[in-house]
Amino acid sequence: MQRLIQRLRHRYRIQVLDEQDFENKRTFRLSVLKLIVLFGGVLMGMVLLTIYLVAFTPIREYIPGYADPQVRIELQNLLFQSDSLQSDLQQKEMLLGNIQAVLAGAPLPKTIPNMPDSNLINYLPNYQRSKVDSAFRAQFVLEENQAYMGMAKKPRDFPSVLFFPPFKGTLVDSFNLERGHYGVDLLASKNEVVSAVLPGTVVFSDWTMAGGYTLVLQHDHLLLSIYRNNGVLLKRVGDPVLAGEPIALVGGGAEVENEPLHFQIWYGQTPLNPKSIIRF
Repeated sequence: MQRLIQRLRHRYRIQVLDEQDFENKRTFRLSVLKLIVLFGGVLMGMVLLTIYLVAFTPIREYIPGYADPQVRIELQNLLFQSDSLQSDLQQKEMLLGNIQAVLAGAPLPKTIPNMPDSNLINYLPNYQRSKVDSAFRAQFVLEENQAYMGMAKKPRDFPSVLFFPPFKGTLVDSFNLERGHYGVDLLASKNEVVSAVLPGTVVFSDWTMAGGYTLVLQHDHLLLSIYRNNGVLLKRVGDPVLAGEPIALVGGGAEVENEPLHFQIWYGQTPLNPKSIIRF
C-alpha cells in the first residue's frame, strides 16, 4: 500500500521541445495522482454541466421521457375536450336518429336497461325486502314511468324556460305514448300563423310522407319542437328564430281544409306532453 502511494505521488517531468532546434518551450511536473484528480475534476464538471442543461434548460424537451409541464397541461385539456366532443357527438347522433324515426312515423328504439356490474353481484348482501319497502319501490317506479310516458309533469331536471304557444287552437287529440302519439293535435282556422315556442334554429324544413309540411326547431338545453301538417313553411334549414316568431301557416291543402297541426316537444330522447308545459 505504501509503495502504491509513493508511485502515485512520484513526479514526472514533461518537456515540450521545439522540433527544429530542440529548444525547451515548456516544462510540466506531474504525478499520476495529479492526473487522476485533474481528469476526475473535468469529468465531474462535465457531469454537472450535463445535469444543469437537462434540468434547467429547454434542451430537456428533446430527451425522451421529458416534456414541458405546459405541454402536458395542454395535452390533458385536449384530451378532456376530445372526450366532451365525442360524448356530445354521440348525443347528437342519437337525437338525429330519434328525429328521423319521428318524422318517418316509426316507433322509438327501445332503451337498454341499466344492468349492475357483474363483478359486484357476488359481493352484494342478500337482504330480504319488507312489504313496506316493496310497496314504496313499486310506487316510485310507477311515478317514474308515468313521468317518462308524459302522463306526469316535466322531469325534475327540466330547464326553467318560458314556452310560447304555437297558436291558440282547439285540442282535438292528446298525448299518448302507448299508441305512438308523441304530441298533441291542435285545430285552427286555415292560414293561422304558427309561432316558435322557443328561440332556436331550424334543423328540418320540408315535406314528408308521414307529416306533410314539417318543420323542426332545435333549442337550447337539448329541447326540440316539431310542427307537422303545416300548410306553408316560412323558414328554411339553418334559419335562426325567436320565441313567438312566425315559422309556418296552418292548412292542410285543397283536399283537407282544416287538418290539425301536430305539435311535439322532446327533451333529449324523451317525448314530453306539451299540455303539461304550454297552455293552449
